[in-house]
Amino acid sequence: MRYIKYRWTPQGTPSNSPLKDKVELARPSKLMDGPHMTDQRAFALTLLAGVFSGSLVTANLIGSKLVMVGGFTVSAGILVFPLTFLVCDIVSELFGPKTATNMVWTGLFVQVIALVIVEIGGLLPPSPRRDLSEAYAAMYSLTPRMVLASITAYTISQLIDVRLFHAIRRRTEGRHFWLRKNVSTLVGQAIDTVVFMTIFLAGVLPAPELMKAMVPPFLLKTLLATLDTPLMYAAMKWVGKSKNASY
Repeated sequence: MRYIKYRWTPQGTPSNSPLKDKVELARPSKLMDGPHMTDQRAFALTLLAGVFSGSLVTANLIGSKLVMVGGFTVSAGILVFPLTFLVCDIVSELFGPKTATNMVWTGLFVQVIALVIVEIGGLLPPSPRRDLSEAYAAMYSLTPRMVLASITAYTISQLIDVRLFHAIRRRTEGRHFWLRKNVSTLVGQAIDTVVFMTIFLAGVLPAPELMKAMVPPFLLKTLLATLDTPLMYAAMKWVGKSKNASY
């Protein structure tokens, strides 16, 4: 196997060619062996996918609890959900759009399975020794409209996040990582907020109040998305820089 370090240009390429100094490949010996993923990268992808799915399920399970943050009443799930965009962007950067998209669809499947299991749990007869049926129903009861709003908002926002992330990556030729991370996340968060609130509360709240209700959760998501940028750089340093990606 021949490794190419730093910058490489095909022989005979004129000095003024747009190809000059455009192709950059790094020695992949530490992370990859040919097309095969190393144990480190395989573990990283498994860990990230687990965190992604776990965050989705957790956000749905605690979403019915309302909390006060900065004087605003928001769902507790909002504190966890931005983590899914963080993980999705890390996977997009290090493993490519196809892997990230597959993870999004897998997350959708995991959510549906979790919701079905929660509903089955509520239907099972309680033990007379400890009957927490009312508490269980109060915490985990989900209306069909809420489920539809959550799943629809998640799917649309995450898929757009992946597409926008890589559109910016191509446009900037792989530079300005912080830019594509934050722009794609903020757009995805905005779409998630608008789609969820519209499906869940349209017709329940007047349009002006509905628009007003969208502001606090979006601002909180924006703050969390901005603060977690250093975590992405730490993850990339641990797994390997984006130019060593396997896609």
